[in-house]
Amino acid sequence: MPATVIVALDHMLRGLFWPQSVYGVLVASEWRFLEHAAWVVFEDVVLVMSCLRGTQELKQIASRTAALEEVNGEQARQATAQAELVTRLRLSQQQVEAATRAQSEFVANMSHELRTPLNAITLYTEMLQENADADGRETDASDLKKVQSASKHLLGLINGILDLSKIQAGKMELHLETFEVRSMVDDLVSTMAAVVRQSGNSLSVVVNEDVGQMRADLTKTRQILFNLLSNAAKFTTRGTVSLQVARRATSDGDQIEFAVTDTGIGLSEQQQAKLFRPFVQGDSSISRKYGGTGLGLFLVARFCKLMNGDVSVVSTEGQGARFTVRIPAEVRALESASRRESRQASELELTA
Repeated sequence: MPATVIVALDHMLRGLFWPQSVYGVLVASEWRFLEHAAWVVFEDVVLVMSCLRGTQELKQIASRTAALEEVNGEQARQATAQAELVTRLRLSQQQVEAATRAQSEFVANMSHELRTPLNAITLYTEMLQENADADGRETDASDLKKVQSASKHLLGLINGILDLSKIQAGKMELHLETFEVRSMVDDLVSTMAAVVRQSGNSLSVVVNEDVGQMRADLTKTRQILFNLLSNAAKFTTRGTVSLQVARRATSDGDQIEFAVTDTGIGLSEQQQAKLFRPFVQGDSSISRKYGGTGLGLFLVARFCKLMNGDVSVVSTEGQGARFTVRIPAEVRALESASRRESRQASELELTA
C-alpha cells in the first residue's frame, strides 16, 4: 500500500510539472495527471485483490489436501487392520478345521473299534439263535433275537457316526461301478419288505422298463434308498410306502430318479427347513416317540451330493411325504477334500 501511494504521487506530480517524463509530451491535457494516477491505483488494487484471492484458493487447496491425506491415512490404517484381522481369522479357521479333522479321525477310529466286536456279537447271536430254534428252546431263541436286534440297531448307529466322521474329515470316497438298477432295487426290497410291513404298512414298488444300468457307488445308492424307506416305514402306521424308479433325460445327461412316498405323519414347513442337518429331527416329540439320531437324511443328502445328485422333499403335515432323489446315470467322481487340500498345498509350494 505505501508503494502504491508513492507511485501514484510520483505520477501525479510529474504529470503536473513535467508531463514529458510521463506522457512523452511537453504539455498534457488538463487533469490528465489525475487520470494517470487513478489508473495506477486501480491496477494495484486489482493486483492486490488477485493476490488475496489466489492466497485464499491456495489455503483451500491446502486444507482439502490435508483432509484427503488424513482420509487416506485412515483408510490405510483400516486396510492394515482388516488385513491383520483376515490373517487372524484364516489362522483361526485353519486351527478349527485341523481340530475338526482330528476329532473326526478319532471318532472314525473309535467307531471302527466298536464296530468290529459288535459284528462278532451279531454273528454269534445269530448262530446261538439258530441252535436254540433247532433245539426247540423258544425262550432262549426269543431272548437271543432281542439281543441280535439291539446289536444290529447299535451297529447301524455306529455306521452312521462313522460315515458322518468320514464326511467331516473329507475322507469319504466313491467306489464307482456299473450295475443293473432293477436288480439293486429287487435286492433292497427283499431286505426292506419285512421292515416296512412291521407297522401294518403295504409296500409298492414300480420300476420302469427302460431304467437300465447306472454307474455309481452301489453301496451308497443302496444306503440312500434304505434310509428313505426306513424313514417312511418309521413314520407311517397302517398306510402305504411306495418306491418309484425311472430314467429321466436332462440337458446334462440321463438321471435315475428314485421317489419314496408315504402316507405317514408328514412334515411342516419349519421341519422341512432343517430336515437335512445332522442330528436334527422334526422336533423333540418325534425323537421321543420314534427314536433315531437324525443322521439318516443328512447322510442321504451328502451321499447324493457326492455323486453329483440331489434330494428334495414335498410334504404336507398329516398327509405324508415324498422324497425324490436324482442321481446321474453316469456318476463322475468328485475330488475329495483331503486330495484337494494336498493339491492346493503343492500348488502353493510351487508358487512360493
